[in-house]
Order: sequence, then structure tokens, then C-alpha cells
Amino acid sequence: MTDEEVTSVSSPLKKPSRSWYVFAAILFIVGAVGGIVILFTAVFTSLSSGVQFMVPGEVTISVDKPGKYILWNEIKTIYNGKMYSGSEELPDVIEIRATDSLTGEPIPMSPTSGSTETVGSTARHSIGSFTFDRSGKYSIEVSGDFRNRIFMLRRSVFSDIALSVVAFIVLSFIGWLIAPLIVVVVLIKRVNAERTAKGTLSTSEAPHEASSTSPSPSNDERTWATFCHLGALAIYFFPLAHLIVPLVLWLIKKDQYPFVDDQGKESLNFQISMTIYYIVSAVLMLVVIGCVLLVALGIFNLIVVIIASVKANRGERYRYPLCIRFIR
Repeated sequence: MTDEEVTSVSSPLKKPSRSWYVFAAILFIVGAVGGIVILFTAVFTSLSSGVQFMVPGEVTISVDKPGKYILWNEIKTIYNGKMYSGSEELPDVIEIRATDSLTGEPIPMSPTSGSTETVGSTARHSIGSFTFDRSGKYSIEVSGDFRNRIFMLRRSVFSDIALSVVAFIVLSFIGWLIAPLIVVVVLIKRVNAERTAKGTLSTSEAPHEASSTSPSPSNDERTWATFCHLGALAIYFFPLAHLIVPLVLWLIKKDQYPFVDDQGKESLNFQISMTIYYIVSAVLMLVVIGCVLLVALGIFNLIVVIIASVKANRGERYRYPLCIRFIR
């Protein structure tokens, strides 16, 4: 036996530590939960901020951050503990002036698209926008002959919400795709290391034993079958990819490898079933329970796909729970 052969026998594949699972769990929690928290916090904080004031009248506001500020007509709102409601249309005779309190310079109001937003029991309609170039105090005066109503001035939240959406997408990518892939890779490496160690042990201790009458799938078969399952995670990149990727992989290798044919059909059947369950859950969102079902189905799908991938990598024929087998 050569030195190279001795080295290969005495140096089995290194088995990854279980601490990788803890790392993946932390990534999942930070990504999946943190992204949602950041998005909803940014949206609700931004939409509920602003300075309310009664018109006709004048108010002085302090601007901490220069930029674009939107003036809103509060169609329905609570002001000083009292409920106010009014029409979306402004009075025919109304004058709105904004002035820099330090310099007395007038600030022109630019028209807006007239968007409407609803936050809880509050509904508002945009009137126009002001651009404040510096921090400081500004005076806003609204005059005219009309019944009291409530206006609100709020900094434009488009950039804040856009940044929170980007953060949500990045964190969701990390939580829902990177973390599960780490788990799959670690599981596969641990299984391969155990298989190598057992193979080395059986070869050295019992070389005279006969091979199994039903040989296990080859490495190529196990690899293709594993990707038939993992391909379902492509939905995080493209719509319907959870069906297209397993279908393409199955069609390519189903005639060459019986094991891939079996596992490819199983993966396709399960993802078709999950699509049906997702559609039903989306309809049930009208009665709230659908939201819970969608989240539960997403987590369930992620877990069983990882299990199926590991089983396929071991050469085991996996059967998904709750799977309707359309393709036989």
C-alpha cells in the first residue's frame, strides 16, 4: 500500500460541527423575524408620525430633518381626544402659506398626486408638499371661510419605507434561503462523513462479506435526486420556480436514473400539493386564519424539503406527508 493510499484511508471526510445548526437557527430568526419587524415598524412608525393642527389657523413647527414634507387633509381622525371627520375635497376658498420663521421667506407648496392612506381609524388625503432646505422653525397658515378641520404635516416617508423594504428583502433572503441551505449542506456533509467512516470500517474489518443484493443509488443518482428536492427552494428567486426547477431536473434524468425518477415525481407532487394549499390559504385570508396557515405552510414546506434532500443524499426514497400524488 502506497503512502497516498494510507493517507486516504486514515483521513476520512471531516464532519462539520453541530454548532453550524445553531448558527443557521440564529440566521433564520434574525432574517425571517427581523425583516418583518423592521418593515412593519418602519411603516407604522412613519405613517403615524407628523404634526396635527386645526384649520383655519396658524401653527409653528420645528423641522429637525430638512427635506420634503407632505401636507395632509385628515378626512377622519382623532385630535385632542375628539373625533373629527370631513370631506376629501377642500373648500373652494382656501389659502395655504408656509414661511421660514427665521428669515420670513415664503416656502412654495407643490401639488401632489392626491394619494389617500388609511392607518387604523384614521384616513387622510394629501394636499401638497413643501421642501424645507434647513432645520429650524417654519410657520404654516391656512385661512378661509369653512368649518374647522384637521390638517397634518409629515416628512415624506418614501425613502424610509423603501430602505425598510430593501432591508426586509435582504434579511428574508438570509433567513429563508441562506439559513436552510447551511442546514442542508451541513447535514449532507455529516451524512457523507459518517458514510465514509462506515465504509472504511466495513472494508477494513469485513472485506470477505458479500455486497448487498440491492445496490444503493450511485453518487450521481443521489446528487440529482437531492437537487430535485432542493430545487423547490428556487421559489424564493422566481415565481413558480418551485415547480419548474424540479420538473426540468426530473425530465432530464428520469429515464437514466430510476431513483431520480422516483424522487423527482415525489418532489413535483408535493410542490403541486403545496401550491393548492397556498391558494386555499390565500382565499381564507378573508377570515384571518389564512394568514396563520400561509406562515405554517411556509415553515412546514421548508422543513420537509430539507429532510427530503438529506434522505435523498443518503440514497433513501423519501415520501412527503400531506402529498397528493398526481404523477405516478
